[in-house]
Order: sequence, then C-alpha cells, then structure tokens
Amino acid sequence: MDLTLRLPPDIHYACRQDGGCCRDVFEVRVQAADVEKILGVDWRGCARLPANAEAPFRPLKKSPGESLLEWVGGACPFLTESNRCRLHERHGFDIKPMPCRAFPYRFTRAGGEVYVGVSFACPSVRKNVGPPVAAQEEAIRALYEAGAPARIVPEPVRFDAVTPIAWDDYLVLERGLDEILGREDRPVERCLVAGHVWLGMLARLLSAAGARSDPSGESVPKVLALYVDRSRDENYGRVFELAQRPAANPVLKRMLLGAFVSFRDALRDRPGRLFQGRLAFIARTVFENARHWARVGSVRLPPLKERVRYRDFHPGAAALRGGEADGGSDFQVCLRRYFRHALFRKDAICHSDLLWGYGYMVMAYGLVQWYAAALEAAGAPDPPRALALVEQYYMHHSSFDQTFLYHPAMANLIQRLFRKPNFAHTIVGG
Repeated sequence: MDLTLRLPPDIHYACRQDGGCCRDVFEVRVQAADVEKILGVDWRGCARLPANAEAPFRPLKKSPGESLLEWVGGACPFLTESNRCRLHERHGFDIKPMPCRAFPYRFTRAGGEVYVGVSFACPSVRKNVGPPVAAQEEAIRALYEAGAPARIVPEPVRFDAVTPIAWDDYLVLERGLDEILGREDRPVERCLVAGHVWLGMLARLLSAAGARSDPSGESVPKVLALYVDRSRDENYGRVFELAQRPAANPVLKRMLLGAFVSFRDALRDRPGRLFQGRLAFIARTVFENARHWARVGSVRLPPLKERVRYRDFHPGAAALRGGEADGGSDFQVCLRRYFRHALFRKDAICHSDLLWGYGYMVMAYGLVQWYAAALEAAGAPDPPRALALVEQYYMHHSSFDQTFLYHPAMANLIQRLFRKPNFAHTIVGG
C-alpha cells in the first residue's frame, strides 16, 4: 500500500545548478550500495583526485557501512568548472549518491503519512523560485521509493516530557502555531514569541486542570479543543498582547546562545576535549557563560573562520531586516516561510516533545541573529547566508539537537529554560 505524500503548499524549488550544495562545508555520507555502484563505473575519469587515489570515498570508522565523499579544494571531486556533476553527465542521474539525488528534500514519516520537507540551505528554496514542490510529486515519490532516508516521528507524540497526545490533537496544535506564525500583520519575531506564549499558557492550563495526571488520558483532548477554539475566537489577541510585553533578558540570551555555540564548536573541532571529564566540562561551561555574561573576548561561529570581537558584535532583529544579497524577496518573508515550513516538516516533534522542539526553533531564530551579526561585523552582511548556516549546523542537516538528549543534566537545564515564560522574549528581543 502506497503511503500518502504530504507536500508543502507554499514552497517552490528548481535547481539553479550553481554548485552551492556541491561545495562549502556539506558532508556527503555515502552508503555501501552507492559506493559499490560508483566504483563499478569509470569514476577516475570523472573525479579530480590524485592518480594514486584508491577511491573517492573515506570509510567512517564509527559508522560501519558508511563513507564520506572525499572533498578536493572545498568541493566535490566530481564537480566541473561549469558547476555540473561529471558523474551525472556521463553515467546518468541514478549513479549519484542518494544524498545528492535527494537534496534539498528530506522525508519524515508521521501519522501514517510521509511529509516532504526541503532544506533552506539551498538558495533556490530560500528565494522560493521554480515550480511548486506540490506539482513535482511524481519525481519526489520516485526518490522516496528509490530509498531516500526518512526520519520517523516517535509515537506517541508528546506535548511536553510527560503528556502524550493523539496525532490528530497534535495536528490541531500545529495548525494553531502555523496560524500564529502566518500573521503577516505582525513581525515574524513577534509571531515566534506569541507561539511560545500560546504553548506556555496551554501547559499551565493542562497542569491546572489535572489533565497530565488523568490516567485515562481523556481530559487532555478536551482541554486542547476548548483552548484552541477560544484562542481562534479571539484571533489569538491575548497571546499577541503578552508577546509584546518587554520581558527580555539580554544577559541570559548571551549566556544561552553562547553556550549553544561553544558546545557545537567543541563537538566539531575538539571532540575529545569536551569529554575529558565531568569537572572539566563544568569548568569550561562556567567559564564560557561568564565570558558571554561580561561580553569579554570574541565569538566564534563555525564554520566562519574569523572570530568576532564582542565590541563589534551587535546581534538583534535589526540585522535581519535586509533583503536577499543577490536580489529576491524580502528576508522577513523568507524567515516567516522558513519557520512555518519547519513546523510542516515536523522539526518540532522529531526528537523530543513539542515544547522542547518549539523552544529549539526559537533558539534557531536567535542563532540566525548571531550569524547575521557576525557576517555584518566581518564586512559581508548576508542574512540569507546566516539562515543557511543555521540550517546546516543546527537544524535540517544536523543532529545537534539530539546531542542534548544524551546528556540528561544539560537536557533538563535547557528544558527548564525553554519552559520559562520569558524565554522567547529573551531569545528574540534580548
């Protein structure tokens, strides 16, 4: 029985063949079947590799059966000067590794259906150019049936760490969040805060109604339905009123985002250093938080090579007001489309509960601010690139959010911060 493909209704895409996904910092993990297929053709005549190279891949010791495509000069060895894939030109589309064939799509299985998401690391997706993704179902289905990997949403879906909810009830909440984020009469950052306020009010209502401790679980959908109906009746007026209150804490914002970036940086560049001991980790965390609290030293945002001195570093919503660097739609429109699509592709529930996932999305907005400010300080302002980097390093192409789940103490701390009523105010406006 064929699964139903759910395609995003407001996303357009067509490959511009600019080679952007074939260079820079993408890692292409290749499965054994694709390795065997490529080694079975004249790959040497297609690759820019030394004559004595045994293969265009490097096996991953920690992931048996997987290999990394060898990068040459920061680009795929099969990339031509005209930004075409020489493997594709000589041997057809199907010879390429699955990650290359599937980009920018990613599939998520949830509720008995398959949701098709796209990556905003792709400039064509950010600019929303090309035919609608919804009109490309045949080609997308062929990719999925050819074995493109799919994320699987854990069941049951949870509202928070202790409250399971039915799939249909989750979709009702997702629709409410999408309606809040889609309010074009409000700035996108205010909509993000409003979404967090809306979920926080619901969490307190569930607790006050005793729904979490109801062994039958019947009270949860009733409370959800009543809450959502009342919110819609008032057009989310109360939520946006609370979202406008000045409750931001700039010190907490620096410390939290600084801890995220430092942790990500350590995992990438110094994998052994972070885990030499629990005391060493705690000491490093305290030091980094103190430094960010005092605005001392500099900020390093991978993969940007230059550190940004704190005195030149001014992140905030103002850094995201510009348009596309190479011409195109206003970046605020792009940001709104991005966060609504992140909901559609089920980012908020793929690895944990809805409260955690939405809090992580808010963190992503703060990180886009930071990357945009870093690029501006370096003399190369480019908000769209800031979004692409966050998408690569923290969201769509990264398992960084899962890292916290393997460190219970840190996960608990972050979860508690996500639940604070002023958390989104702080990350967005601090």
